[in-house]
Amino acid sequence: MDTKKTVIQKFIMCACQSESILLEKYCNEQEIYLSLFGRGLNVKRYTFRDKLRHIWQILTKGSPYTDEIVLTSDKAEELAKALTELSR
Repeated sequence: MDTKKTVIQKFIMCACQSESILLEKYCNEQEIYLSLFGRGLNVKRYTFRDKLRHIWQILTKGSPYTDEIVLTSDKAEELAKALTELSR
């Protein structure tokens, strides 16, 4: 059994450069994973304390992101339509 999955990833940064969204689609799955990152991906320099807090979140929660949403293809289309309508 092949446990390796091919994944398509797309990062979208917040306009303020402090947060980002990671979109992931595994080729063998139908769902799209949308992960929200609250810190750690921007260009500003972090203090040692900020870095430790980020590491602590990874160690205690198992991931560097603040939340994750799993979208079916129908919900992904609904989100795309809503974003398109709101951007006009």
